[in-house]
Amino acid sequence: MDHRGMKTANGEAAVYSLVVAERAVLFQQMLMDYSKKAIVLCNSEFMVHKMYHDTKISGIYDKMVPLFAKDRTMVD
Repeated sequence: MDHRGMKTANGEAAVYSLVVAERAVLFQQMLMDYSKKAIVLCNSEFMVHKMYHDTKISGIYDKMVPLFAKDRTMVD
């Protein structure tokens, strides 16, 4: 999942609202039925921490790897 482009109108990094996060967790749980690991490309260190928090609640913490690099070199 690539969340690097998730920005506010003024270009600051954004994260999911609570309602969206709840649905995203359900979607992630469904995807994990078909995959051993999920790589999440994050738009900020804050999103990395948010992903850790949300996946601990959802039970897929050990299957998720969030990545963030300021210069986007993680996959480009």
